[in-house]
Amino acid sequence: MFLDPSGSHLIISMTSGDNWYLHQSMRTPKPLSSFKGHVIESIAWDKQNSESNTTREILVGTTTGIVFEVIIEAVDRLFSSTKERGFAKVRSLTHSLTHSLTRSLIR
Repeated sequence: MFLDPSGSHLIISMTSGDNWYLHQSMRTPKPLSSFKGHVIESIAWDKQNSESNTTREILVGTTTGIVFEVIIEAVDRLFSSTKERGFAKVRSLTHSLTHSLTRSLIR
């Protein structure tokens, strides 16, 4: 479980690859479809975010070494649904580490 510094946003990641988002005003968590199949290992929150209905840009690291950038918003007046925007793969550490290790072994 990953709670942002303001306590407004909670992301729950299961070892099955199912991921959920819960806003402070929601009664039940909503699935994060963009992250289906990924086990989230770390999140870098925007500590300067003063808007309670959006995470703004966050970095999400997975157990496979992939880092994503995404914005998650609690939408509509009752915050009963969510919207994922700007979902993008930023980096794959697995490839970078493999490449670095291979280069160091060749020397």
